[in-house]
Amino acid sequence: MRSIFRARLQPNEDTLDIIKREQYREQWQQLVLENGIKVSRSIRNGGAIYASLYRYDYQWLQSFNSEHQIIQQAPETRVEWPQRDRVYVKLLLRILHQSKDDLSTPRHSANWYLMQLPQHSTIEHNLNKLPLVKQFLMKYVESITEYQLRRVCVAVESLSLDNQQLHLWRVFRLAGLSKERITPDAAKILKLSGIFKTDDSKN
Repeated sequence: MRSIFRARLQPNEDTLDIIKREQYREQWQQLVLENGIKVSRSIRNGGAIYASLYRYDYQWLQSFNSEHQIIQQAPETRVEWPQRDRVYVKLLLRILHQSKDDLSTPRHSANWYLMQLPQHSTIEHNLNKLPLVKQFLMKYVESITEYQLRRVCVAVESLSLDNQQLHLWRVFRLAGLSKERITPDAAKILKLSGIFKTDDSKN
């Protein structure tokens, strides 16, 4: 009977004394809150506390550690804005050259140009870091008047190549314009050019 009683009093080697377990938990919590999990395992007696909890109180340890994991953020990639600026402005100049005679393109607004570039959203939000791109947009963005005149010029060139008379109504139709839609400045420039025939009812 005595041997059985003594056996019952002896702690199981796979269990941790309740008081000591609570002490280890409190000590580990304090270490992690002050230093994080990785550092806590390598300072003071943190390694021994971690080992004991890992062996005898594994579920609690895993639960607590999972709630206090520090998510490592990837370091920000350094952006070479001057280099990007040069690359983007070369692309913009190529786009300008390729699209200047294309009647199918909409008005060459700042947004239109930026939409032709890769990562256009990033560029739009960092224009202050791209002075060459910013300067290009200030110089080459089309006003409505310029857009209409571009379409008229391309239409005139097309009609001339076909040896057709330059009736204004025909130019407008080919350019997708009308007297009602033409801006006053564009109308004034066309009138001053003196190259269009306007003596018919379709004008």
